[in-house]
Amino acid sequence: MSLLAAGCGVLNDSVDPAKERWESRTEFSSCGKVSLDQGEELQKQPVHEIVCLRRALKSGESTELKVTYPTVEGDPIREYYRLTPQGRLEVYT
Repeated sequence: MSLLAAGCGVLNDSVDPAKERWESRTEFSSCGKVSLDQGEELQKQPVHEIVCLRRALKSGESTELKVTYPTVEGDPIREYYRLTPQGRLEVYT
């Protein structure tokens, strides 16, 4: 008797390539961390953090911001924003 098993590859929950790359980066000054609730928008809630990013962009400084918000099911999505010395915005999700 033979047994054949097939399936889709499942990503290991503990492996988050964006998080690993974020954690191994050279840190810039921080605009903080934002946790949004269901339905909240980044443009409306964390006013201080958005002002911080805009100020850094205007002055040519580097900065970073961590944002967490839930999926419809409530699972956390993390986004990492980095404003580089060259004025580029890097986003890790």
